Amino acid sequence: MAGSSEVMRSGMALLAEEMTGEERDRLLDRMVPRKYPFGEVVTEEGVFTDALYVVTDGALKVSVTAEGEVLEVGTVTPGQWVGEVGLLDPGPASATVVAARDSTVLILSAEALEELRHAEPALASPLLRALARTLSERVRASSRGVLRGDATSWRLEHVPQKKEGWLSGVFRSVFGGD
Repeated sequence: MAGSSEVMRSGMALLAEEMTGEERDRLLDRMVPRKYPFGEVVTEEGVFTDALYVVTDGALKVSVTAEGEVLEVGTVTPGQWVGEVGLLDPGPASATVVAARDSTVLILSAEALEELRHAEPALASPLLRALARTLSERVRASSRGVLRGDATSWRLEHVPQKKEGWLSGVFRSVFGGD
């Protein structure tokens, strides 16, 4: 089984292979940095969200509520992302994300992604592929768990480990991380 850190970055390393340094810089230029002190809510389950959050420093804790119980899904560390669902389909957040310690993130809004998609489709394409891969891996892992009757299949560490994705590699190379 993959650990949550492998799952959180599983859609990202191909960016380093598919984009030049200049292209990565143009993507980073569309992202807004923001600091979150320990304990501050980044997104709240059920509340509207429309952005991707890439951790550059610190850590974010991801949790969901099931039958009134708060369940921790995983931790997002430098070079990893959270919020891909809200980025691609703005609406109620599917999880609560809280700064596990003082953290800095880069935020890519759905509006910025849409502008990127129209202005530089060749730059948006690898990003969208990585997001789709990450989502499909999580859906497959959850589906397998449902078919097996595994009540814990929703946890990020239950998604099989795959080669690190391209976007994770870019963010890890720029910002570090394990």
